[in-house]
Amino acid sequence: MSASLAQVIIFLFLGVLYLPVVFFVIQRREENQGAATWLVVLYALLAMVINIAEAVWQGRGDTSLFQELQTYISFTLVVILMITIQVFTKREAWWAWIGYWGVWALALALILTNSLGLPDALWTNGDLVLYRARLGPALSVLGWIILSIVMILNLSSTQRQSRQPLLRSRLGYWWVPVVFTLLNDILLFSGVLIIGQPLRLLIAVGMAYVVGTHYVPDLKNITRRALIYLTSTLAIVGFYIAGFLVIQALF
Repeated sequence: MSASLAQVIIFLFLGVLYLPVVFFVIQRREENQGAATWLVVLYALLAMVINIAEAVWQGRGDTSLFQELQTYISFTLVVILMITIQVFTKREAWWAWIGYWGVWALALALILTNSLGLPDALWTNGDLVLYRARLGPALSVLGWIILSIVMILNLSSTQRQSRQPLLRSRLGYWWVPVVFTLLNDILLFSGVLIIGQPLRLLIAVGMAYVVGTHYVPDLKNITRRALIYLTSTLAIVGFYIAGFLVIQALF
């Protein structure tokens, strides 16, 4: 099996894995979280489509264009994640982020079509040159940074102000898709391409779990048990290593 065929199979396999996420969140949807449910479905389907498109794109040779497309998709996906969190927490101003995405899409369309008649080289100081072709990805990364900062601040503030233990626990689980989003997109913007973007699948799973599961386990207890288990394991391993080194030194 050639390497390109193996990559195509991996892309298609990861794309198919989004379907159980869609079925799970639709089956477990709550009446008061209907909008959040369909936003999770939208996220999963868009990630699945881009995964399949990447499988089809294999063999064309030019990966730079698809990497630029991945940058635009990443901005769109983080907007969907932001709106989902806003809808989940019953924020009335969630529609403002649709407007934010619309302004970005309009600006991107003007840049890509060069409707403003911008020159190929926008700025230079003799050593560095800012080309118009890089303005679209730069706009996407800038919009992504602003949105990510606001999303982290809003989620942290909402979780801190919540007076309901169950809601506070569910809000804690939102940090899983947020952290994986930051990790995935920072790697993508840095030029580190991971086959099939599997972290997006974990993001969709995390979103579906929070929206589709009303009574979630207490995250503090899970974290405490994990830390106790990790500390105990490290202590035992350290004890055996220290004992082995002592015995080896003596004999």
